[in-house]
Amino acid sequence: MTEPYMKKLSSTLLDAITDKDPLVQEQVCSALCSLGEVRPVEMLRACEEYLRQHDKWKPNGQALRSMPEQQTMVPA
Repeated sequence: MTEPYMKKLSSTLLDAITDKDPLVQEQVCSALCSLGEVRPVEMLRACEEYLRQHDKWKPNGQALRSMPEQQTMVPA
């Protein structure tokens, strides 16, 4: 997979992580983890860029982890 493809795919998945359906959230988390295992560097770059472009993930200067197993606020 090329980096632009990873960027677009990760962006789409990260947008879907806020879905209200827990099953969708679980599937999205699984997909993100699988992509990270296969292409860790490209996935981290794509996620970092996504987070920098979307203020909704930085309430009060903190980064929000929205994955069900990690619903905590952590310092940015």
